Amino acid sequence: MSSGIAVTLYLAAGVLTAILGAIVAAAKRRSSGFWTVACFLTPPLFVVLLLLPKRRIAALRPRSPKDPDSLDSDNLGHGRRR
Repeated sequence: MSSGIAVTLYLAAGVLTAILGAIVAAAKRRSSGFWTVACFLTPPLFVVLLLLPKRRIAALRPRSPKDPDSLDSDNLGHGRRR
């Protein structure tokens, strides 16, 4: 097999696994951008993505602040105006 065909097949596999990686990562609530690039550069990482468990929703929720007085009413984070 010539080197041109090998490069073409590798790039085609990279593009295919990048597209599938983005779809599967979104379904598993993982970073789509990271997995798209990772699967394009190294197509076998798609198998790793398939083996990862689905991320729980609780991990994505922001934590509530400990001091409710430190919140601003317009959510700009400047603290309470007095």
